[in-house]
Amino acid sequence: MKAKETGTSSYSYQLKETKEYTGLDRNDPYYIPKTTEKNGVTLKLADVKWTPIASGAENSEVPSLYQATALYTGTAWGSKADGYTVTAEYTGEVSRMTEGKVLYSIVYEEVQPEEEPFPWRTTGLVILAVGIAASAGVGLFYLVLFRKKRKAGKALGDPYADRPKLHRPEMLRAMDRGSEENEG
Repeated sequence: MKAKETGTSSYSYQLKETKEYTGLDRNDPYYIPKTTEKNGVTLKLADVKWTPIASGAENSEVPSLYQATALYTGTAWGSKADGYTVTAEYTGEVSRMTEGKVLYSIVYEEVQPEEEPFPWRTTGLVILAVGIAASAGVGLFYLVLFRKKRKAGKALGDPYADRPKLHRPEMLRAMDRGSEENEG
């Protein structure tokens, strides 16, 4: 049998904490901490009540020591289940009688196993990412190859390394024509 919450709702509640501080030489709120912790919640000082506990001289009505009763308050949060779904697998006959205040109702139905849909979106994103990475790799390869060829031409001292290649046989024929005209 499996039980699963069908939903939760949050709620708030007030926390209170009372602390006493004794042996204070005057009724000064400076002596009282402004916050305290309870169950992981920070509570703020809400009220302080002072009680004289001793006087300085026998006939003096001026107190020399005080006791402070500090009240701290704060808001805490919790959550509770709104309902449960209970799943039980069985074969054969089911019956159960229990006296009490809780009423359970059982609905019997055949549940077909859920088929997971094909993750088209995830697959498309993976294919797109692989395509972009492959394109970037090919582009980087040709960039490195181009720079190496360009550098190799300059390294040899070729002043024409940056110029486009010319067809050399045509240049030679043109040069030969020029020399034939000069001879004749």
